[in-house]
Amino acid sequence: MEGNNKNLFFSLLTGLLLGIALMFSKLNFLAFFAFIPLFLTISDLKSPKKRFFFGFISGLIYFLFIFQWLWGTHPLANLGIDNKLFSLIIVFLLYFLSAADMAIFWGLFTLFIPNFKNTNYLKNIIFIPFCFIFFEFI
Repeated sequence: MEGNNKNLFFSLLTGLLLGIALMFSKLNFLAFFAFIPLFLTISDLKSPKKRFFFGFISGLIYFLFIFQWLWGTHPLANLGIDNKLFSLIIVFLLYFLSAADMAIFWGLFTLFIPNFKNTNYLKNIIFIPFCFIFFEFI
């Protein structure tokens, strides 16, 4: 597998594993291993744009699982929107833009965490969870 294809696959895998762990309670143990493919991806990347992109993709897939409940609001007849096609477009835009908005913070997370290979492992154990929680909090 080429470098970018492998990185894209690992980013997608992280989002899928976290989404599956969220949806199926018997598979929630997958959340403990889901970040490993993402960390493998960003540990080899030097470009900040690529680090952000692959973190964003992982977050986007994960948040598309989370915001799946928005499809239950269609049709929007209760809000006075009787046209089903227009209602579908509004729900899709809300669904996708909400997931993309939240995924930006995952991209920022992968942008700010240090390169694993060149730093103190004890510092990484403290700093990486701190960064993730910080960007989830904002």
